[in-house]
Amino acid sequence: MMKKKQYIFKASILFVIVLLFLLSVVGSSSVSSVRAQSNYSGTTTILIYDTSGSMDEKDVSGFTKMQAAINAGVGILSVIEAENQANLSALNEIGVVDFSRDAWVAAELTTNTGTIQSALSSLTAGGGTALPSGLSTALNLANNATSGTSTNIILLSDGVPNIGLNGEDDIALIQQQALDLASSAGSRGICIYTIGFGVPGAIGAQSGEASIDETFLQEISARSGCGKYYNAQNAMDLGNVFVLSRHEFVGELRFQGQGEIAQDERVIINTVDVPSSQESLLYTLQWPGSQLDPTLFDPAGKEVDTSYPGATFTRGKTLATIIVQNPIAGKWQLGVIGINVPEGILKYNAALSTRPLPVSAVIVDPVIPQPVNPAYRPSDSGLGILPWMIFIIIGSALLIYATKVKKDKSSAYLQVVND
Repeated sequence: MMKKKQYIFKASILFVIVLLFLLSVVGSSSVSSVRAQSNYSGTTTILIYDTSGSMDEKDVSGFTKMQAAINAGVGILSVIEAENQANLSALNEIGVVDFSRDAWVAAELTTNTGTIQSALSSLTAGGGTALPSGLSTALNLANNATSGTSTNIILLSDGVPNIGLNGEDDIALIQQQALDLASSAGSRGICIYTIGFGVPGAIGAQSGEASIDETFLQEISARSGCGKYYNAQNAMDLGNVFVLSRHEFVGELRFQGQGEIAQDERVIINTVDVPSSQESLLYTLQWPGSQLDPTLFDPAGKEVDTSYPGATFTRGKTLATIIVQNPIAGKWQLGVIGINVPEGILKYNAALSTRPLPVSAVIVDPVIPQPVNPAYRPSDSGLGILPWMIFIIIGSALLIYATKVKKDKSSAYLQVVND
């Protein structure tokens, strides 16, 4: 009987020790700060192209409007592909709709930018301007968007719509149809970015109609509740505004500017303040031809190269991107190098934006209740009430042990010894 009690007592002590160990491990991990996964679920971008006959006209750059529009689309595809390669929070899908006398889906939603580029290359100009049908088709395509993605529409047009949803030719009615569809997009949380490709107030050489109706296109983006209107008068402008729309949709545009550079010249474009708690930084550099290289230096003066933590580089014929994940806060310096500029002087467009961390990804320190006694300061370890729990358990164990010893000393017993 005596041994059985000793075993019970030893088992109780062992149980207390194990309990203290478990509380230390579980308690410390449960109150530590944890950076959660990003809750971004990607984007859905639908490009709507006006392929009416007036898109065969040439702009001041010598390109047809159709070719300039295709090149601009390839530019934004390059940025989206760079985001996917950078392994940001999620993949981004793209689709294409074109309209002239009617509207068609030129490319279903996909993350394969090569498929989208092929669809863009196959676009040809000809016919009327059934803009409401283009919007309607795009909204139907948005029904197939991956669940949880943020959807935006980029609508490019170089003229005034002249064909309604049911073949109407009343301009006021046609425009109202388009505005109603834009409102419908807004009610679904779909942002519309509109681009007027042409010179405001000018008359199209082939169409004989107004080049663009800026007020109407501005109203379309406004009716969606988000988005923006841009004007582009040449191929370089068009490529620039396509990329700017991406900067402004996925993040906060912190710098946008233009400049000129010569052969072998190194230019510091600007210094940009990047705040804390940013998921990524996106720097884009565009030029019409030849070869330029972007440069980027962090607040410590370290150049961002292929070995820089979290950096992703992409470079095409006329556009280069640098993406930095979790950029440190401070002043970032962006620049450009004239690698091959046989023209003597080359123009460029530069833009930088940052995407903030979602709320769930921000580190939240544990909340420690304020003590009644203001002189008391909680432990800097951040364990909160855990030390008191351990103290109570240890004290209880010692009290049990002391009671056992006292009982053993005060108890009388008979010991029988055999001779």
